[in-house]
Amino acid sequence: MKRYYTQHPKTKIEISLSLKKFFKSHPEAADNHTRVMSDFYAKNPEIRQRSSHANKQRWARQKAARFCPLISENLAEDLCKDLQDFDCKDCSFYSKEVKR
Repeated sequence: MKRYYTQHPKTKIEISLSLKKFFKSHPEAADNHTRVMSDFYAKNPEIRQRSSHANKQRWARQKAARFCPLISENLAEDLCKDLQDFDCKDCSFYSKEVKR
């Protein structure tokens, strides 16, 4: 599925929007989905950790690209690939140019 979504990003967006509409019009289904996912993560904590780590990395890349005009999102991705906690205050550019 991941490869399919990579090749067809619009499909992923369409599916996401369809699910949002469905859950808005069927709140009981949204509650059930939340409960099922909570149970799943409770039984599989290592999957929750991998998901959390990936989210932290994505957030760090976005933060780096937003605060630093010298780097694009792609470069930020390379810089932050292995970092869990990225802090722009540790960046030499930030310390020289962006201090407020």
